Amino acid sequence: MGVLTLPAGDQRAALGIGALVHGEGAFMLPLLGAVQSALLSLVIVSGRDTSPSALKRALEQVRGPAVLLLDGDDYQPGAPSDWRCTRAALAWARLALVHGTAGARAHYETAVVAAVAKERLLVVHCASDEALAWAEATAAAHLCPLVLMPERGPHPLPFHTGTVQ
Repeated sequence: MGVLTLPAGDQRAALGIGALVHGEGAFMLPLLGAVQSALLSLVIVSGRDTSPSALKRALEQVRGPAVLLLDGDDYQPGAPSDWRCTRAALAWARLALVHGTAGARAHYETAVVAAVAKERLLVVHCASDEALAWAEATAAAHLCPLVLMPERGPHPLPFHTGTVQ
């Protein structure tokens, strides 16, 4: 858990592309392809305890258009108040995409276009029940959020433990 920075043109994106082609995360291919093609940089924050100063150091490594992805779609509390770096992320961004639904290629194609157009795009992966709080936080920061929600039911689907028969 922590911060991963992929500057524009970073060929480590190709490793991610290779892993995603046959995996569940293939919807993120447009984003990684944009990194590999040097259209934008990508900073991924997966730890809710990431400090504002750690986020700022990561963002200082990128030049030009960039996507900051807060990856909180993992059955853990992920409202804005649960992330230490929320204020720093909101202050950095110029536009926000609140992603409270299952991933689709078109969502990440849109993210690439938005990041190139506005230079600083915050993408928040969250559960559908946290999307409203993120929409409010991003709107309060004057980011005019695009909020993606499932057509029906919660996201992610409830996690059940028990006996498999």
